[in-house]
Amino acid sequence: MDESILRTSAGSGKNAVECIGIFAEKGIVLCVFGGEQPHIGAVALAIPRPSLKDQTKLSATSSILTVVGHKEDELVKSLSEETARKLNLTTVVVAGLHVEKASGQNIKSLRENAIKATEETVNKLVRRQK
Repeated sequence: MDESILRTSAGSGKNAVECIGIFAEKGIVLCVFGGEQPHIGAVALAIPRPSLKDQTKLSATSSILTVVGHKEDELVKSLSEETARKLNLTTVVVAGLHVEKASGQNIKSLRENAIKATEETVNKLVRRQK
């Protein structure tokens, strides 16, 4: 497997989520797909920058594109900004999670699994960089 590509997953059944991380020298693309119909629901681009409150800390500025009728915008925003801050890299997150007639629990599980899979992908990169 190419060392610039990592795959992780979290959850099972219709709440399973996979994160594919594609790493470049100065950036990362995270594809977060899951549920019954993986798709492109939203995209975020986050750029790390010094915090406006404390210049010694990193923050991030993001731009979001959301497909009409989709609700992954908040997820891609938080995942992209957190990753950009943690790695100090320009970060793109693409996400699409769908379960037909999803319950509140399905939505919660998909979100939690997306976060877990993404964090594990990012942590694998951090371990490689050491």
